[in-house]
Amino acid sequence: MHWVDQLPWTDWTPIKIYEAHTRIANAVIGRVFFGSGICRDKDLLKITFEGEVDFYEVAYAIARWPLLLRPLAAKILPRARALKQNYQAMTQLLRPVLEERLRLWPAEPKGEAKGRPNDFMQWMLDTTQTQPCSLERQCQLLLDIATDAAFATNVSLTHISFDLATHPEYVQPLREEFADIIARPGEITRASMARMAKLDSVMKESHRMNPQAVVSIERNVTAPILLSSGITLPPGLRIAFPTPQQGLDPQIWPNPTDYDGLRFFKLRQQSAASQHDYQYSNSRPDFMLFGKGLHICPARILMSNVLKLALTHILDEYDLKLADTATGRPKNSTMGNVLYPNREVEILVKRRSGK
Repeated sequence: MHWVDQLPWTDWTPIKIYEAHTRIANAVIGRVFFGSGICRDKDLLKITFEGEVDFYEVAYAIARWPLLLRPLAAKILPRARALKQNYQAMTQLLRPVLEERLRLWPAEPKGEAKGRPNDFMQWMLDTTQTQPCSLERQCQLLLDIATDAAFATNVSLTHISFDLATHPEYVQPLREEFADIIARPGEITRASMARMAKLDSVMKESHRMNPQAVVSIERNVTAPILLSSGITLPPGLRIAFPTPQQGLDPQIWPNPTDYDGLRFFKLRQQSAASQHDYQYSNSRPDFMLFGKGLHICPARILMSNVLKLALTHILDEYDLKLADTATGRPKNSTMGNVLYPNREVEILVKRRSGK
């Protein structure tokens, strides 16, 4: 977030919040994936920023072609060629780093070598000691996974920012919460973030009303399945769960179309079990935005912590408000299975007095 802090923003300034959050998400996720040495490299940030823009648009564009023609589409579509160039650039940038790490820590068990990096890139490198994978393929996978993690974080952060700009009455309670929890300025731990129950609730309520996918938990039926309704699902059928409809179901959520930032905070007060059940990163049969079972999203806890880190900084340093209050919260849009926040709309941002 260092590039944000370089801007004065002493007066209300219109910014495209989606683009701003794209940069924030890529910088923070880059620290987790690539380590402190390279995460702020301008070339790396450029590759991951452009990769996020290209990745989903390319997938959507190719999916619209007939199945047999998709390999051709991957070769001739301009954005597809740009994505391939990003893969090549990532390989050129990261391969020397991977080779240097292999030289310094060739095959020691994880954690035994002094100075061994503790980041996703090293974890992947350690895994390939027993499950061989070329360095080129590792570079491609790192771009794919980092892009996906940054994209999910960015979309959620943008939705939450829109909601807080639309409902500013929740901002002060959030500021009071993290001011009470954080013992000293700048000190945030996993334990302290776990105690930010109101912020966690705001995040989950935004996710409930603005899921990232039109459908989730897509599965292929491989054997007949008899439902309780008497309907049989035949083999070969592809099924999925309609996540927006589940989040707005009045049989599950009272007043489902009303934004209640403390909805899940209040639910967590009901019992000891509720403390866990209604956490942002938890999945329940009535809230499966992260999936369920064996293939539940493995990065959901990471995203929860990244969102809290970003939001505590943003809310501590800045005020947000809608540029056009008459039209209300910016409308979402869809591209394939992805539910996007408005990527072009501007909101007003101002640095808080004394910050």
